Amino acid sequence: MSSVYRRICLSHTPPLELDEEVSSTVPPETHPEHPHCTIALGRYSYPLVEVWLPDPNFDKDGHPHGRWYDPRWIRQYRWLCTLFGEETRA
Repeated sequence: MSSVYRRICLSHTPPLELDEEVSSTVPPETHPEHPHCTIALGRYSYPLVEVWLPDPNFDKDGHPHGRWYDPRWIRQYRWLCTLFGEETRA
């Protein structure tokens, strides 16, 4: 079964699926309607099966950095940011 990739905004509760299908090779740096938000990439085989999250050193050397995670990690990410009083925005 093939997968579909969509950008996900993590700066909203709950996270928002932003648009139509995108390429899995294009890291989701920003979205025109969410320029200051933290954007992830979701891999769907319906349901959501993986989420690519950017590394804090995302564009340091001109190459995308990040990692694929289990989608349940999104909830933990939001909880940890709230717990430590940090913004989830990029």
